[in-house]
Amino acid sequence: MTIAHYLISFFIAIPALLPQDNKKVVLFVCEHGSAKSIVAAAYFQKMAAKEGLQVKTISRGTNPDEIVPEKINQILTEDGFARHSAKPEKLVQKDLNAADYVVMFSSFPPDLTKPGQVENWNIPSFEGGYPIARDSIVINVERLIQKIKNHK
Repeated sequence: MTIAHYLISFFIAIPALLPQDNKKVVLFVCEHGSAKSIVAAAYFQKMAAKEGLQVKTISRGTNPDEIVPEKINQILTEDGFARHSAKPEKLVQKDLNAADYVVMFSSFPPDLTKPGQVENWNIPSFEGGYPIARDSIVINVERLIQKIKNHK
C-alpha cells in the first residue's frame, strides 16, 4: 500500500474518531414565542437532562412579540429557571428542517412546509391559571421524553 492509500484511509477514518453530536433538536412553537414555548423548552431541557438525554430546545413564535413579558420571566424564576432575555424569534423553515421533533401550541403556518414529527399540544392559557397550564406542559414533556427515549 502506498503512502497515498494510508493518507486516504486516515482521512476517511477521522470523522468516526471525532465526537458526534447526537443531540435531538426539539422545537417548541407558540403564537407569540414568548410564553408557552419558552416555559415548555425550559422544562423539557431540565427534565431531559435528568433522563440523560442529549437535547437542544428551541422556542419560536408564529407571530412573535417584541419582548418576553415580565410576567413570564417572573414565572420562570419562580419555577427555578433563568430569565429569558432573548427577543422572541419568528418560526422559519430552517428551524423546522433542523428539528427532530416539533411541538405546536398554535396553528401551523400555511406558508411553511410541515415536517413529519409534529405534535399539537392543547394547553390551557396562562391567564386562566398558570399552575394548571404548567402541569399540562409537564405531563406532555414527560410523554415526549419517553417517546424520544424509546426511539433511541
